[in-house]
Amino acid sequence: MSWAYEGQPIVENQDFNYRKMTTLPENASILFLVPMSSDRAEIVKSMDSTEDIYLSISNIEVIN
Repeated sequence: MSWAYEGQPIVENQDFNYRKMTTLPENASILFLVPMSSDRAEIVKSMDSTEDIYLSISNIEVIN
């Protein structure tokens, strides 16, 4: 997962490994709890425009 705001990286190529996943209903979403440093948290707190957000999630694999 990569996430940036106004060109400032918040998360870069972060891998997530959730061992216990349940099946999501159709049209559902999932919440990622992303650890980040205090300077990255300040960028997140300053977000006020959805047009300047970049979010990339790829290679999703659910392992039961």
